Amino acid sequence: MAEIDYHIEISTLVEFINDQIKSSTLIPISGAEIFKHIRRAVLDAEIKPFLYSSEKEDKKNYYQKYVRLKSEFDERYVPDFFESEGDFYELDKRLNIFIDNTNNYTFGILFSLKLLQLKSNNRSVDGFLDFQLYDNFYGDKLSFVNFLQELTSKDGKSHFFQSNDDEIVKWINRDDIGVLQLQSAIKKQEKLGDATNEKNHQEYINKRKGFKILGKYTDEEIRKFFSFLYLEKSTENQPILSQDVVDIIFINGLTIPQEIPKEKYSLNKSPKYSRKFIDYALHLFFSNHSFTARDKKDFVLFFACYLQDYGNALVSDSAMNNIKSNMSGKKTQKMKIKWDDYLPKK
Repeated sequence: MAEIDYHIEISTLVEFINDQIKSSTLIPISGAEIFKHIRRAVLDAEIKPFLYSSEKEDKKNYYQKYVRLKSEFDERYVPDFFESEGDFYELDKRLNIFIDNTNNYTFGILFSLKLLQLKSNNRSVDGFLDFQLYDNFYGDKLSFVNFLQELTSKDGKSHFFQSNDDEIVKWINRDDIGVLQLQSAIKKQEKLGDATNEKNHQEYINKRKGFKILGKYTDEEIRKFFSFLYLEKSTENQPILSQDVVDIIFINGLTIPQEIPKEKYSLNKSPKYSRKFIDYALHLFFSNHSFTARDKKDFVLFFACYLQDYGNALVSDSAMNNIKSNMSGKKTQKMKIKWDDYLPKK
C-alpha cells in the first residue's frame, strides 16, 4: 500500500474530493464551500504559485490552458485552478497548509477532509494524529486535544469527524495519561497553584517596576525598530499596532512601567502577521540589543505590561517561561520583512 503524506497537501486533497464527488460518495460539504476554503488557504500561504499571461507564445502556454479550463468549469467539483486578480493558481505545485498560516476555521475544514481521505484508503488515523501533534501543535497535546474536541463537538465548527470519533478518542487516551486525566491534573494544578512560586513571581514584578532594561540601542533606535508595528500592514490594511500606541509603549525606551496598565493593547494579528511572527521579531530585537540572555525575563515582562497577547506572563513564572521559549527565532513561511530597514546600523 502506497505511503500517504500526513501533511495537509492541497493538490492531493482536491484530487480526492473530486474523485468522491464523481463516485457519488457522500461528502458532507459542497464543492463550492470546499473551494472557498482551499482558495483562502492558498492565498494566505502567500507563496504565489500563480500562472501569469505569457508575453511570448510558447509551446506550453499554461495561462491559455487555464483560461480554457475556466470556461469549461463544472461547478459541482473543486477546480484544479482558481483566479486571483487575473492570475491562476496551478495545483500541480505542492502546497502544505499549516494552522499558523490560515484561520482556524479553514484549517479545521481541511484537517477534517484529510481524515476522510485517510478513511477512504482504509488508513488508521493514529499516524496522522501523531504527525499533526508535532507538525502543527509543536507537541502541545492539550492544545491539540482542545482543537479536536472543538471540531467534534455538536456545536463545533465542523461535523466531518462522525465516522472517526472512536479512533480519535482512542488516540487521545492511548497514553498512560488520557485527556480526562490530563485536564483533571491541569485543573487541580490551577486550583491548588504553587503559592510560593506565585508569591516570588509577584515580588519579582514589583521589584522591576520602573526598571529600565539597558542594551546596545538608544531609545530612538528602539523606537525605530518597533516602528514596523505601524509601518507594516496587517488585516484590512491596518497596522499591527497604531503609531500612537507604539509611541506610548516606547516613550521611555524599554522601561517597565511604574504602574502596570489595567487595560492592555491587542495586536492586530493575521495569518501573515501571526503571534509566531511577533515572537520572531521580539527574538530578533532581543538577540541584537541585549548584553545577556538573563535579561529576557525582564524583556518579556515589559511587553506583558502593555500587550494583551503577552499578559499571561504577569500571572505566573511558568507562563512567562512559556512565552520566553516561544521567542526562539524560528521563522514562519511568510517572513517577508526586510529587517535591515528597522535594525540600527552597526
